[in-house]
Amino acid sequence: MSTGTSDLSALLSTCLEDLYAGRCLAAEALPPIGASVGKQLSDAVNAIAQAYRDQARDIGSLEDIVDPADNLWMAGIMRDARRDTETINAGALRDIAIIGAVRKALVADEVSLEAAVAIAQRLERHRVHDALKAMQSYARTTDDQFRDLLYAMTTGTA
Repeated sequence: MSTGTSDLSALLSTCLEDLYAGRCLAAEALPPIGASVGKQLSDAVNAIAQAYRDQARDIGSLEDIVDPADNLWMAGIMRDARRDTETINAGALRDIAIIGAVRKALVADEVSLEAAVAIAQRLERHRVHDALKAMQSYARTTDDQFRDLLYAMTTGTA
């Protein structure tokens, strides 16, 4: 973990550590959550877990991640999703709640990526910028897919 953030380069390192930690946490937390929902949603949740594992590896190849701090926003979202699996009966209601939790994670991630993308661009770290832009595009596209799934489930067209 960075000992201090004193310039734009250090802030980018902090952003990358945060993104890395969030992906590691979500990649571990999502499969049990996915196991508690319907098949279509389970497959989609597990695909995100795999994408986050791959993205964490990619971030690790861009930056020397030694000891990242806990990612508090992802931890909170995953904790809430796990709670939903324990307190909402299996079925459509639980699936809808999990879609909401996953969308919160994706949108928060997209916002975090936006800051890191802007900093990487300013620093002319093209490889980092391009990798983060791809992750941002994935978050946006996946959120759109989950939004469509939500509407399909709540209108009875799923």
